[in-house]
Amino acid sequence: PSIITGSSVTGAIKTFDGFYGFFRSIKLLHERSKKATMPVICSPTSTVNLISVDWVSETIIGLLGVPSTNKTFNLVHDQPPKVRWVIETGLRHLGIPHEWLAVESLGNANGISGALERYRPYLFGDTHFGTTAVHEALGHLCNTPPAIDEQYLRRILDYAVKANWGYIP
Repeated sequence: PSIITGSSVTGAIKTFDGFYGFFRSIKLLHERSKKATMPVICSPTSTVNLISVDWVSETIIGLLGVPSTNKTFNLVHDQPPKVRWVIETGLRHLGIPHEWLAVESLGNANGISGALERYRPYLFGDTHFGTTAVHEALGHLCNTPPAIDEQYLRRILDYAVKANWGYIP
């Protein structure tokens, strides 16, 4: 349910899928299209559940010591940001000029929606998963996930750019 992103401390991550693929695709489309601004579109109200890899790792380690209870442990952020804020913040940080299209224009974005079609559930979905089972199982050992704020997004995007989005030249 969550999109696992880089370390809250260093931004490091081993793979650059999901979240990273979206921003890499937009960056490549902008570079190749030579457009002054990139058209982008998403739900203005949907959230996207990003979670740092270090929090997920710590939580899994904690859950390994919990007796089996036939419960589902959703490793999700209990305060996911709005997808529009994530895109706006990420594109601004990457220096990609953009313009917001009305949701009604979906499919008419000069090929942009087609190129990013696989991200549609993240751009327009708004699924929420409860964290109660994790909190109950770990009790006081359950740490609050690091905030998904502008500093965090800058850190993980800087790491991705420095690592060439995981591609070896």
